[in-house]
Amino acid sequence: MAGSLQDQLLKKGLVNKNKAKKIQREQQHQKRISNKHKTELVDEAKVAAQQAIKEKAKLDKKLNQQQKEKAEAIAIAAQIKQLINNNSIEIDSKDIAFVFNHHAKSRTLVVSKLQEQQIKQGRLVIVQSIDTKNPDNYHLVASPVADKIATRDAKYIAYQADLQALEQDEEDPYADYQIPDDLMW
Repeated sequence: MAGSLQDQLLKKGLVNKNKAKKIQREQQHQKRISNKHKTELVDEAKVAAQQAIKEKAKLDKKLNQQQKEKAEAIAIAAQIKQLINNNSIEIDSKDIAFVFNHHAKSRTLVVSKLQEQQIKQGRLVIVQSIDTKNPDNYHLVASPVADKIATRDAKYIAYQADLQALEQDEEDPYADYQIPDDLMW
């Protein structure tokens, strides 16, 4: 009983040659269609997998960027804290209350008369403490140190004298009449 079922049916005379060829063609056609359909399904699955990989890569890249920015912010904050702690100028005596605006609020720092003059001349700058326990703590630092802090993050500069405003206009008719520093309004 060797041979295919089709050959056996042909020998017994149950099917003629034309009908057998027609059936064979239909089977081959069905095979091609099913193979094509399988490859389409496989291709769709591949495309979906590749799409998922791309989306995951984008998400990972975004998360890595956020982590990098967070680490940089922490490093900058540490640098600013170190600059303030190492270069903070101690207030000699508490003679004069120096009033300045910071974050739309009036703040007061009690300093010596010499330090007040240096603040007004722009030699000393008031910076905000980076300490999270007491953010309203202010320190005096030299102007070059304040410039270093400002290059890292300018929000920690609480008050810096405007040196351009200090330069007098040559044509100012009231240049000879300076406002006294001790004038209280």
